[in-house]
Amino acid sequence: MTTKIYQKVLMLIVALILITNLVADNDEYYIPGVITFCFDAKIIGNTTGSFSISRHIKSGTIVTPFTWFNKLSLQYGITSLEQNHRVSDTTWNKNGIYLMNIFTLGLSDPANTDELLSILKSQKGIIFAEKEIVYKTAFIPGDPDIEEQLHLKKIKAAEAWEIETGSDFEVIIGFVDSGILWNHPDLMNNMWINEAEFYRDDMINWVTGAILTDCPGDHPIPLPVGTTCPADRDDNGYCNDVMGWDFFHYALENNVGGFYANSIIRDNNTYQNNWQFFHGTTTAGAASAVGDNGIGVAGVAFNSKIIATKHHQNFMNYGSNKIRIHEFGFYY
Repeated sequence: MTTKIYQKVLMLIVALILITNLVADNDEYYIPGVITFCFDAKIIGNTTGSFSISRHIKSGTIVTPFTWFNKLSLQYGITSLEQNHRVSDTTWNKNGIYLMNIFTLGLSDPANTDELLSILKSQKGIIFAEKEIVYKTAFIPGDPDIEEQLHLKKIKAAEAWEIETGSDFEVIIGFVDSGILWNHPDLMNNMWINEAEFYRDDMINWVTGAILTDCPGDHPIPLPVGTTCPADRDDNGYCNDVMGWDFFHYALENNVGGFYANSIIRDNNTYQNNWQFFHGTTTAGAASAVGDNGIGVAGVAFNSKIIATKHHQNFMNYGSNKIRIHEFGFYY
């Protein structure tokens, strides 16, 4: 290894040590009862961390050639002291920090950590002192295009994923939008299925995007209060709404009941088939595209389920009544 490369490696080690000071002072980020610190070379008389280390016969605390340190050791219960690094170039340093002069101590009682740390930080002969940080590897989903999702870095998604990634059973995200391309390979496993309306195994065609219905079609949707339909198995007024409801399709095209109010046209498919308007699919992916599946991107809550209502026609732009039909989606 050349001298320049060696020095760069040493500088990286020192940088990693110093950067831990930027971590918030939260106990969960640190190892209890452990402090890392650096002796001043002038105090110990060398740059190799060379001095005798033994134990007090009665107390079992660490004994060194330094009286001030021995007093702290006895008072605060320092029961271990280990050198952190062994290097061949003992002359290289960064602002007086020689790697072989960095040590880690352990306390018999972790409750003494903060008080001793405060003393060491102000102690002559100690260049720096800090708690021993717990290093954690942030979880990053293995999705090939995740680096292109710049918003994930801005909202610190990786930090949030250490706590929560969504839940199949507790979090269902609703989209009042243009429908969703629900058979998209990065969305289909997170689509919410209304099991109560799932009446046959081939009801959903994941290849073509079709959904079957056995609704007789001779009554308005939603069903008037007090009326029932055999096809409405969960009695919510929407027959066969196995994956949400299309509140726009056909109701506007046929001008039935003033944008849906008494429509005898029912559409239980929220599939987004307007290829010029992908807003619903895009927002669904941003929120809950399946994460860590080796496909495309990852949603912010990539373990959460998605339910959609559709408010956009299949092949043309809608007009000024869009606000009204969106209201149905919120109620749904």
